[in-house]
Amino acid sequence: MFLEFAKKVETPKLDKVLIPSLLIGKFPHNAISRVIEIKLVAMEIVVILSKTGNVFRAISIDEYKKARLSLFARESELHQELKFFDLANIHLTTARSAAKFSETWSNILYPYGCSPEALEYMESLQQ
Repeated sequence: MFLEFAKKVETPKLDKVLIPSLLIGKFPHNAISRVIEIKLVAMEIVVILSKTGNVFRAISIDEYKKARLSLFARESELHQELKFFDLANIHLTTARSAAKFSETWSNILYPYGCSPEALEYMESLQQ
């Protein structure tokens, strides 16, 4: 009975709701990495994703460089950030991976204790 109800409920697609811009300015506390530079680069990637389609995806290192230089990052600062780019970028390819990266981000993307798996299951019922 619940499954029949769930199929009839109109909910927005997850990729339209779980967007990087929700994470702008939210420091990734309780992240799986304790390295502050990885967290800071992840926050920079979130800004870039928000300005380029507002969807989670992997970005290229060239896209990161171009975006950071357009935001007036210094060359020396950018050089340091690039050391941590791959370690941060891998966690922002999907909303689910961003939520796994940080408990804070998980609570923003999946409020009320709803797991990413539960939301994905609900979405699969609509297809």
